[in-house]
Amino acid sequence: MMKTMIAAGFTAALMMAAPATAQSLTTTFAGGNSQNGNIFDVLVGNQAISLNSLGLNVNTNAGTTGTFEFYFRQGTSTGFQSDAAGWTLFSTNTAVSAGSGVVTAIDITNLMLDANTRYGLYFTQTAGSLSYTNGTGVGNVAATNGDLTVFEGYGAAYRFGSSFQPRVVNATFEYTVAGAGAVPEPATWAMMIGGIGMVGGAMRRRKVSTTVSFA
Repeated sequence: MMKTMIAAGFTAALMMAAPATAQSLTTTFAGGNSQNGNIFDVLVGNQAISLNSLGLNVNTNAGTTGTFEFYFRQGTSTGFQSDAAGWTLFSTNTAVSAGSGVVTAIDITNLMLDANTRYGLYFTQTAGSLSYTNGTGVGNVAATNGDLTVFEGYGAAYRFGSSFQPRVVNATFEYTVAGAGAVPEPATWAMMIGGIGMVGGAMRRRKVSTTVSFA
């Protein structure tokens, strides 16, 4: 019985300490058209997510270093694709192009997106271009899973310049789902210690009870 309790306690503690699992969603890398950047909407599912990196279809020669800006806004991007008001510059990064049609990874350092919320996203090169694909209609679904939906949007000249529609962003979205697996490490270890302590306490109570019963 006690071995079972100990095993259960350690199993629960290890489950609490398990890191969040990385997930991804890809639209397409078919290319076919290009401009400095893409503006489009996403809708988060029933759990908040942390958007960790983007894999982009960079339309420059492999080995070329580029500068990438990433903006977001709560609410739709439609009507704001040529208006910088209401957008937040989240990160500016440099990355080396892997070449057209191949994923170029851009680390955007964990943008938290709330559950059941629509956001406008905009990423752009300051020079050079990103490949994207002609779409069927702004707001049509480009890709979706249980966590995230990506909609067709716009190609856009730098910075909040002329826009072209409808366009399907060529991207892979790397993210983690907020939840039990995403508990910050210090809190997780505290919970682990607490769980082990509860098992120890149960063992002590059982020992005391046994002693009394034989007195």
